[in-house]
Amino acid sequence: MTERWAADNLILLHKQEEALRAKSLAVIELSTALSDHWNLVAEAMNIVYAFTHDYVHESENELTLQYLGIRLFNAAAASIKLALSGNYQQAFA
Repeated sequence: MTERWAADNLILLHKQEEALRAKSLAVIELSTALSDHWNLVAEAMNIVYAFTHDYVHESENELTLQYLGIRLFNAAAASIKLALSGNYQQAFA
């Protein structure tokens, strides 16, 4: 019985996060400043992705920077997901 209750709670939590995400995206679309900021973040992530995925490293130092870029990209994506779903403290920590 407890396992089913826990599973139901996770499903409800996910639904609430998705509802908050939709509301957050709607607010972003209504604000020019937020849309500009959102586009800036997206373009920064595109640059990091291009460097980590498309660039052919020429040294071990560049490879290390690519690894750091991968971590940066993943951290940014996780922060965005958390922020859009209402987990602001974790997103911006």
